Amino acid sequence: MIDSIKIYRSFHEAINQLETKEAKSDMWDAIMEYVFNNKITPFTGISNIVWTLIKPNLDSSMKSYNEGKSGGYKGKGVKKPRNKNTPSNTPLFKNEYPPILKTNTPSNSNNDNNSNNDIDNNTDKDKKRDKDDIGATPIVKVFVPPTLIEVENEMIAKGLTKHEAKNQAEIFMAHFENRDWKFKGGRKMKSWKLSIVTWLGNYKENRPLSTTQTSELEQWRARHTQA
Repeated sequence: MIDSIKIYRSFHEAINQLETKEAKSDMWDAIMEYVFNNKITPFTGISNIVWTLIKPNLDSSMKSYNEGKSGGYKGKGVKKPRNKNTPSNTPLFKNEYPPILKTNTPSNSNNDNNSNNDIDNNTDKDKKRDKDDIGATPIVKVFVPPTLIEVENEMIAKGLTKHEAKNQAEIFMAHFENRDWKFKGGRKMKSWKLSIVTWLGNYKENRPLSTTQTSELEQWRARHTQA
């Protein structure tokens, strides 16, 4: 039985977009029931979209918890316990190991010099490699804005009809393209697919556009018609 589970910020952001307090409460209850009692709560509509987004993260956390509890991999830095039956290399008594016999085998000075040169060369290579690693530029994941077709297909996959998806995709593109793909407050978008889930959480069929949305949509269509 699992005693704890990770809760991610994406859960909170997605669930907060549900329209009613009852829907939000039902989603949190469903998460607890699934994690602690292995019980799946059926959902429909936008709630089902949010649940589809959250469930894979829950499965991953549960798998990691079970592997750690059963003695599986527990992460970097955890020492593997030594088998009690495996003999230790540490001598029990001071002179337990047999003495090393010295022989009069002549040493090859050339071979010794070559070995020393190899060691020095390897050391120089390691130092150069470490220096290169220190100066390396870290890889930064850059956000790439979606195309209209990508947004439309994603909305169809989330349950909208082709006609609804076409209209909402244009409004979505006009809204965020006009804001340089930033949210209110200046926070940059990291995942446009997650933003679509939030967007559809606020979507109501046949709801008229606001004055701002209408203006943004007209400007967006004008720009792309010219292009």
